[in-house]
Amino acid sequence: MKPKERVIMALSGSLPDKIPFTTYWNKYFVGEVERELRNQGMCIIDYRVPVFTIETPDISEETLHYRGSDGLRHMRRILKTPRGTISEDSKMLPEHPRIPGHLQPWISEHMFKGPENYPAIEFMIRNRGYKPNYEAFENAQKEAGGDILLIPDLGLTPLQEIIILIMGIETFSVEWHYRRAEVLKLYEALTENQRQYYPIVAESPAITVSGDANIVPDILGLDRFRKYVLPHHNELGGLLHAHGKFLQVHFDANTKLLAADIAESEVDIIEALTPSPYSDMSIREARNAWPNKVLWINFPSSAHTDPPEIVEETTRHILRESSPGGKFLIGITEVFPPDRWQASYSAISRVINRDGLLPLNL
Repeated sequence: MKPKERVIMALSGSLPDKIPFTTYWNKYFVGEVERELRNQGMCIIDYRVPVFTIETPDISEETLHYRGSDGLRHMRRILKTPRGTISEDSKMLPEHPRIPGHLQPWISEHMFKGPENYPAIEFMIRNRGYKPNYEAFENAQKEAGGDILLIPDLGLTPLQEIIILIMGIETFSVEWHYRRAEVLKLYEALTENQRQYYPIVAESPAITVSGDANIVPDILGLDRFRKYVLPHHNELGGLLHAHGKFLQVHFDANTKLLAADIAESEVDIIEALTPSPYSDMSIREARNAWPNKVLWINFPSSAHTDPPEIVEETTRHILRESSPGGKFLIGITEVFPPDRWQASYSAISRVINRDGLLPLNL
């Protein structure tokens, strides 16, 4: 069975021959160990090919690259709109020399600097248009072969985009308290705009799509999650289901507060959940909370620093917790020490190939 086929079977609720083992495209480097792991069944998950392209016809954009006083490379984006100019600054964090993209640029200065930026940001949002990119996606998936699965990454739902990309947590908190009506105008603009790409995604050749990420209950809270995030999951998920596709959400933080709402949602795949004690839910608790969902966990990042024999025992514990093993995948989705991946991945793969045959008997 090809690694991609194994992943698709697990995501669709069927029982493959063994627990799928996956890694993001930017969590390893090409070499002998990587080749052996792929031969053993590891599947690479690649989010870089979209099913639509974005156009902003009435905005001019300039990008400047420079080295900052901190010694790091920076990138400044300057967007000129008819309603004002906005800019953001990102720093390029030091990466492993052979794993490009291992660390994403860190936004050091968000585009929202103050209330005077609301008009330009709203214009930027409403100016976005979308066109299908189906042929490029299909060609890329065909060229990737049987051990790489392409999944379109749609980015963040509206409130999440405001918090994470446009304002930052601290500024959002201030604006939510003092100028909530203005924040909600951006939220409504994003809601209307994102709905334009829903049918494009639903009719695309993708099997599953990533529809949101980095939901932190400690920041978002249950009420805001229910009112401003979950409705988008349900609307997009319902449309995807009508076209035989799946919705996954990158839940990589504490999730127990949201568990009951997630259980009733249109989300199909709980992706990137890191089991306790590294977050607030064990695999068994997650299984009990979401019996009808696919659980695609992140192998705990800090566990990669353990000796291989401890990584093997951690993997066996994860398999025991997931028994009987249906609708379950083990993935590498988060940052970890890049010098540890070869030994750690190999240990995980050994256990899965020995003890991860389905149905599990541990």
